[in-house]
Amino acid sequence: MNSTESVYDVICVGAGMGGLTAANILAYNGYKVLIVEKHTVPGGYCTNFKRKDFRFDASTHIIGGCKPGGTIYNILKQFEAENSIEFIELKELYHWIDPNNKIDFHAPVALPEFVDGLVKLFPHEEKGIREYHKKYTNCIKFGLEWKKSGVLGKIKTFFEYFGSMVRFLRLMNKTTDDMIDPYIQDPACKAVLTALCSFFGLSSEKLAASMFLVGDFSYKLEGEGAFYPKGGSGQFSQSLAEIFIKNRGNLLLGTEVTKITYSNKLAERIITRDKRGNEKTFKGSVIIANCDATHFFTDLCPPEAIPEAYIHKIKNLEPSYSVVILFAGLDIDVKKYNIEEYERWVTWDLDFSSEKLNSMLKTADYSNLPMGNVTIYSNIDPTCCPPGKSVISCLCYAIPEPFEKVVQEDGTHGEFYKEFKAKIGDQLLEQAAKVMDIPDLASHVEILELATPLTLKRYTSNRGGAFIGWRMTPDQALLNNLPQETPLRNVFLCGHWTYPSGGVAGVMMSGEDVGKKVLKYLKKIKRYPI
Repeated sequence: MNSTESVYDVICVGAGMGGLTAANILAYNGYKVLIVEKHTVPGGYCTNFKRKDFRFDASTHIIGGCKPGGTIYNILKQFEAENSIEFIELKELYHWIDPNNKIDFHAPVALPEFVDGLVKLFPHEEKGIREYHKKYTNCIKFGLEWKKSGVLGKIKTFFEYFGSMVRFLRLMNKTTDDMIDPYIQDPACKAVLTALCSFFGLSSEKLAASMFLVGDFSYKLEGEGAFYPKGGSGQFSQSLAEIFIKNRGNLLLGTEVTKITYSNKLAERIITRDKRGNEKTFKGSVIIANCDATHFFTDLCPPEAIPEAYIHKIKNLEPSYSVVILFAGLDIDVKKYNIEEYERWVTWDLDFSSEKLNSMLKTADYSNLPMGNVTIYSNIDPTCCPPGKSVISCLCYAIPEPFEKVVQEDGTHGEFYKEFKAKIGDQLLEQAAKVMDIPDLASHVEILELATPLTLKRYTSNRGGAFIGWRMTPDQALLNNLPQETPLRNVFLCGHWTYPSGGVAGVMMSGEDVGKKVLKYLKKIKRYPI
């Protein structure tokens, strides 16, 4: 066993998109930065994997603000990465089909077109649709202007959008239903309007209104837009990793952090172990935790280093649902079946309650889903498979308990687990066939993979395999989220376990914030770039 120590200005635990963003800002500014990542590739959930001739995206669907002036573009520009990846711009967010109410709606990205399309579908709700969008558009404009403004710009924004700011702050303890119900009565209209709630892991009944607003409008406002990275999200994260290394950053993959030491109320060192069992020690002036907050503070840090009240708070926060994801490589081009869209969602039951959902999750029985979804990656980026073939995925909420019950006593995934996975895979494939209206879809599958909550936990160490950090209820979202500052003055959180939220844009914004905070902290302790 080897034991060596190297000294860095900043050590980042985890190479998710939040950590890559923060680390790039710091390396670009001349600091000596180390990223330690358990997985063999960077990106967290923003990765690809290949099976034969098919490339699958682990989870990314849509990213907002990637064109000049947009949120992601402006973040990348801070370390000259704005031209490092090609983004494919989407013209629609999703294709929503509700056969019971005879609705077939291609949801435009641009807000005016979306509103007009919704009014055309639901003319009896026109007044409410227009009032809702008019009232809350300025709330998000305020947030975007505030984010990108300097001191003088913030003063101007404060007075210009004062009413909108107050309106947004009043939403902090409200659900999406609380916000929308005064304007929309038709349940079918409300379902179409709040479709993107699923991206944030909750129904409109539970999801924080503030979170829905930020997420929904982040695509639809002028200057933002919706995009997918050409080559997959793994290409995006890989490009950020390459820029980090180019700026003399050190990226250790396939290496797990096993312990954090501290002294004088400051984190001091990390101890790591690679795949071969070799241990190394690294010392850092700052540590950024781009990983599961529960794991970091309860498993890695010494118990005496963290106040009991802080640990109690973390343990009482609810993580988001996990997911099961079906990945399928098909031997057909689905465009020949008149499927041209990128996202197709079909709903069969608008009255599916949270109680029904929880019951379904406890049994992991996906044979009678209220809604089916299929993402056709090959329709937006044909490079993911050979010509004449297709790549699709389907995603459903899940909890780890049913999967943990079929794991063997020694923790291995034996026959029971494999049979359980195969049953769920068949159920999701059947739903996909129904959504796509291709009855013999199963006969066209060349490659089929299923990710479960245990898969997500194994690769990311996320608590319960959570796919978007904390559950985005009003008491846990945005300003009520876990702060980026921690009880250890030189430890900062970034990623989906802290402010502002999960999702690619959310974690990159947290990485940007933390990068700037660490720059200030390093100057405060008189540690300057070489």
